[in-house]
Amino acid sequence: DPDAVVMALGGNDGFNVEAGGQLYGPADPEWQTEFARRVAVVAKTLAGEGGRSGQPKRPVYWVPPPTARDGDLNEIYDTQNRAVKQAVAAVPGLRYVDVYSTLAGGKYSDSLRIDGRKVLARQSDGVHFSREGAVAPARLVLEAMAKDYPALGEEGP
Repeated sequence: DPDAVVMALGGNDGFNVEAGGQLYGPADPEWQTEFARRVAVVAKTLAGEGGRSGQPKRPVYWVPPPTARDGDLNEIYDTQNRAVKQAVAAVPGLRYVDVYSTLAGGKYSDSLRIDGRKVLARQSDGVHFSREGAVAPARLVLEAMAKDYPALGEEGP
């Protein structure tokens, strides 16, 4: 029974989907609609219900894949991100943590500047973060969570 859920997935979600008896690929508008529907179902389930008010029991922070080295993947990720934003508008408690367009200005980079140091931020696959590079998206998640949990944004002694 967590207080919050962080979802970090989507890197392998460029598969075709079936909706209304038809098969759609990521370039089809129906794909985005179906992906948004699926995100909403997962988010509502994870958020739970808070009781009589119909409000969610907990926030769900959806973290998309970062900008990739591969342009074809970025086209899929772009569509996924639009779909997640659609779901956010429809699902109370669902939050979108934008690591896609915020880190490195939305452009792929093997390195990032973190705490004044340039670090190798990506693994060799051109998608996933390295251990050192994961600090940047983790901070974005914590910033988003601090809006719901102010203590996360407070400086320590």
